[in-house]
Amino acid sequence: MGRKKNLVSLALMAATAIGITVCAVIWNAAVWRILPLYNSLVIAHLNSRVDRRAFLLGGLNSILYAVVHFSYGLYALAGYSLLVSMPLQLVTFIRWNKRPYENSTVFRRLTWKGRVGLSAGFVIAWTALYALLSQFDASYLLLDNTVTLIGVLVSVLAMFPYIEYIWLNILSVFISIILYIVMLRESPEQTTYLVYNIYAFICVVMAAHRSQKLYAAQQTSAK
Repeated sequence: MGRKKNLVSLALMAATAIGITVCAVIWNAAVWRILPLYNSLVIAHLNSRVDRRAFLLGGLNSILYAVVHFSYGLYALAGYSLLVSMPLQLVTFIRWNKRPYENSTVFRRLTWKGRVGLSAGFVIAWTALYALLSQFDASYLLLDNTVTLIGVLVSVLAMFPYIEYIWLNILSVFISIILYIVMLRESPEQTTYLVYNIYAFICVVMAAHRSQKLYAAQQTSAK
């Protein structure tokens, strides 16, 4: 990543940190509920560069997110953060280290058959999890269920690592933005999470651009 783009990303990170702090003060948000966000600012910055160190930090930060999600009744997201995101990100960091390329890794693409199979599996898993969570007093069930399972898919694809994970991550963060907007009416302190996810969306778009350049360079060098 060029120095200019890196400076822009750092400036956005600083502005987002200020925004989170201001919103936290306005809505009197509990410190323990916004602590993971400050960690995520650094992680999102690393993600924008497709840097494998983001997975190490992200895996550890998932433990804090699980506690926060559970406190809001987002049981699917809480379970995903602790049981899926945390271990998969740590494994991904290990796997990316085994096949390094600059600060990232060597990518590959899914076949069409693989994409169809994953799509079918996603629909089945979405239906099953929705039916399960509807038996409990889960909040924001539709959005919670959707963003959770897309997150699982992103984590699995990143672990192997398939470059398609970047594009699905854009969708995941976009749906997260919608989720936090919906939550504002009952939990206005969620403004802090909304502010962060807007920054995260910018970062994953930057990551998509960066990953395509890396993949193109890898394909050229492989010839």
